[in-house]
Amino acid sequence: GKTAGPDCQFRVTDVIEGTEVQFQVRAENEAGCGHPSEPTDILAIEDPTSPPSPPLELHVTDASREHISIAWKPPDKNGGSPIIGYNIELCEAGTEKWMRVNSRPIKDLKYKAEEGIVPDKEYVLRVRAVNAIGASDPSDISENVVAKDPDCNPTVDLKTQDLVVVVGEKLRIDAPFRAVPSPTISWHKDGKELKVGDRTTMKSSYTSALLEVTNAVHADAGVYTITLENKLGSTTGSANVKVIGLPGPCKNIKASEVTKNSCKVAWEPPEFDGNTPILHYVLERREAGRRTYTPVMSGENKLAWNVKDLIPNGEYYFRVKAVNKIGGGEYLELRNPVIAEDPKQRPDPPVDPETHNPTSKSVTLTWKPPLYDGGCKIMGYVLEKMVKGGDKWERCNDFLVPLLTYTVKDLEEGKEYQFRVRAENAAGVSEPSRATPPVKTVDPTEAPKVYLSASLQGGLEVKQGSDIPLEAHVSGSPYPAISWLWNDEVIKPEEIKKRVTKVTRRKKGEVEADEPFHLSLTERLTIDNSKQGTSFISVRDSLRADHGTYTIHVQNDHGVAKASCEVNVLDVPGPPVEFAFEEVRKNSITCKWEPPLDDGGSEILNYVLERKDNSKAEIGWVTVTTTLRHCKYIVPKLIEGKEYLFRVKAENRVGVGPPCVSKPVVAQDPFTPPDAPDKPEVHEPSSTSMLVKWNEPKDNGSPILGYWIEKREINGTHWARVNKEHVNTLETRVEGLLEGLTYIFRVCAENAAGVGKFSPPSDPKTAQDPILPPGPPVPRILDTSATSIDLEWDPPLYNGGSDIIGYFVYKQLVGTNEWSRCMDKSLKVRSYIVKGIREGADYKLRVTAVNVVGEGPPGETEPVTVAEPQEPPTVELDISVRAGIQILAGQTLKIPAIVTGRPIPTIVWTLEDGEIDKERVVIENVGTSSELTIKNALRKDHGRYIITATNDSGSKFAATRAEIFDVPGPVTDLHPVVVNRKMCLLNWDDPKDDGGSEIIGFLVERKDAKMHTWRLAVDTDRSKCDITGLVEGQEYKF
Repeated sequence: GKTAGPDCQFRVTDVIEGTEVQFQVRAENEAGCGHPSEPTDILAIEDPTSPPSPPLELHVTDASREHISIAWKPPDKNGGSPIIGYNIELCEAGTEKWMRVNSRPIKDLKYKAEEGIVPDKEYVLRVRAVNAIGASDPSDISENVVAKDPDCNPTVDLKTQDLVVVVGEKLRIDAPFRAVPSPTISWHKDGKELKVGDRTTMKSSYTSALLEVTNAVHADAGVYTITLENKLGSTTGSANVKVIGLPGPCKNIKASEVTKNSCKVAWEPPEFDGNTPILHYVLERREAGRRTYTPVMSGENKLAWNVKDLIPNGEYYFRVKAVNKIGGGEYLELRNPVIAEDPKQRPDPPVDPETHNPTSKSVTLTWKPPLYDGGCKIMGYVLEKMVKGGDKWERCNDFLVPLLTYTVKDLEEGKEYQFRVRAENAAGVSEPSRATPPVKTVDPTEAPKVYLSASLQGGLEVKQGSDIPLEAHVSGSPYPAISWLWNDEVIKPEEIKKRVTKVTRRKKGEVEADEPFHLSLTERLTIDNSKQGTSFISVRDSLRADHGTYTIHVQNDHGVAKASCEVNVLDVPGPPVEFAFEEVRKNSITCKWEPPLDDGGSEILNYVLERKDNSKAEIGWVTVTTTLRHCKYIVPKLIEGKEYLFRVKAENRVGVGPPCVSKPVVAQDPFTPPDAPDKPEVHEPSSTSMLVKWNEPKDNGSPILGYWIEKREINGTHWARVNKEHVNTLETRVEGLLEGLTYIFRVCAENAAGVGKFSPPSDPKTAQDPILPPGPPVPRILDTSATSIDLEWDPPLYNGGSDIIGYFVYKQLVGTNEWSRCMDKSLKVRSYIVKGIREGADYKLRVTAVNVVGEGPPGETEPVTVAEPQEPPTVELDISVRAGIQILAGQTLKIPAIVTGRPIPTIVWTLEDGEIDKERVVIENVGTSSELTIKNALRKDHGRYIITATNDSGSKFAATRAEIFDVPGPVTDLHPVVVNRKMCLLNWDDPKDDGGSEIIGFLVERKDAKMHTWRLAVDTDRSKCDITGLVEGQEYKF
């Protein structure tokens, strides 16, 4: 045989059972066939009959704790079928529990068994061969083999290396080793043997040892050594462990070069870097009074940093920490805050020292502060004096003077003095100012002066019952006479007079009113002028009437002076006045009053309003409000028809004053609910809403707040509220009605007295949309000819509330004003061909829609010319046939096409290189569609079909190819070439018609000359065939 291509396999089918055969292969290229290969082994042609014989010479090649390797030779016999693999079985020595260890047959003649091997166990193995029939009997059992490694000296993979562990994490040293038999293991750190402890654990397996130290600390660093020893020898391995952690705190943080906007912060690195280099530092700052720090510097490996953008005079704390690859250490904080200010210096000398008011014993000095305070606050001033003719300056004050004035006392009368001033701040004392001119200590001739204490400059305010203390400072030479006035009247202390009881006659039944007794102001007055330069008065047990203007009057030979103080005595306010009722209602009363005549010397803060049921004397006063700022209040939640009393008290910051009581009042309305409106009118009905209108009724004394509207279906019994809130107009649109139902409506008004009576019901109205004529249709010209116009239109957007029942079409000759209707009855369809027009003339067309109301406005076209359009023909085959047609003989051939053009073109179908069979071909032309149809297509109908369209404007064609597939025709020239007693060689030529596709094979049939039926002899793909199995002397037909 011969392969169809370069495949390296071939199935031989014409072998004879019971024979023995050999095969050889030749390769072929364009130059011819090469030399044959070596022949195969002799193969007996027979079906496989049995499994193979057992494999031979099974033996163990290698063993360890984890595997056993074996090898074998193939069996002598394959049972008539090739060996497809081997199955390996394992059994523990001394038992008969055989276990298959491979999932699929093994192709090789060796195997490494790993599954099911238990270390130190003894095993035997066997093998079975497998062919297509099944598995063979097992081979001979292998020798006993133990799953263990061969004895060897200890070796450890732990070589000298650096292990790095972070503080707090687990230190883990894993030492893989090989040693048979198993060794004894010991661990040492820096030469000292390690024991199992709270943090230290030691583990080992057959092939590795493990040392673990939890929660590592820096002391765990060092060299760790492992020692392994068995009967064959010993070995050691070591690892250098390095423990790293967070760095320690930095040292010696300090601030320098401080200005009002910046400072320099420096520090020293930590003593301990955590056994790993410092990467950078983090500097943070915090403003005094705040808790949180903000970063200043991070990511820089510097030991100093200039901090900028400080707020002048702000106090700042700083802290710094070191950062290594593990993280940041503890912060070191600056102990004292840094104040952002420029460096301090001693201030300049004070300027412009002057002397004032010299007396025989004292001189008053004044001066101005230095031009530069040295960068920090002036703490005070030092004053120095020197007698004229002296040579030494003496300090005048023991303590720093905080003000810009000072009176130097204890001077010698009649001598001349000079004075100078020094300023002092935190940096020190300044240079002295210039000296004042000499001044002589003699008493001056001075007009009187008087001024009140600083606390009395803005007046004095005391509570009733407290003392009124007033102090004034007096000067003048000679010392002036002093007198005090109250409201411009001179006052002097008087002795307490005996109380006189007045006897007054009272009317019968009149209650005696006890008026409190008070001493007069002069009986409670004390004046003290004993200390020169000061005058003091006091009014004890002050009364509200003691308020007013207190004036001190001083006078000597050189003039008069006085000073005044407004004194306010605080007390509770008096009763409010003119209590009245502004508005009385059944559930509320509006109370109104005027403020008290006397506010007690303090602003009225609020009023306390109370009410009382006047019909029951045993019921007390009930508080209405205690936080009222105005003189008006609406008292709510009253009981209609009940009589009430009200009283109001004023309150200032001293307390609540006496009340003002009203007259009795009854809670009742002065008006009634409004009348009913007239019958409402209903307008503008639609399918879901109606507009209801009504007139305004009489309000009966109170303004109408709004209206309530109700609706009812004409056949219903229940009225339903329409609005959820007041309607403030005289009309409203009622929504949500049901189309087709008839409704009536009624309205009532509401004022402060309540809801009035309902109006009479409105006339019934049905909820339905009003019907109007429809809107204009939208016409468009579809086509024209020499005698007609093809018109189409869309329905109107608005049908007027009723269905469209028809359309009318109108035409107008352009240039005239007359429109003529084209039909007598309305059209149901939305298209129309307008006829009865002149060729070449211009026309306008319009369309109107009609509903039950009537005809609506028209929709109009642009002017159009009546003419036959000239369009060249177009031919387009259906998309299903453009790429060609493939069908079987006997099926129907259809070729549809679309042909357009004006005038309508002439259509001709032709068959390229042939003629169409007009008796079997049907051509159907309808409108723009043309279709060629051939039923029961024959093989001869294949070819290229062409459709051609022609009119006055040109010609156009389209074509497609039709393939008709059929069975091939009969072969030709069938004849025998060689004939002998057992076989016959036939030869023939291909048929003239292959049926439209390539010949894929031939069916050869034979018939005995005396028989009537044909039998299939052979199926071949070549034009010749060997017919075997013939009977000698028999006659055959093929």
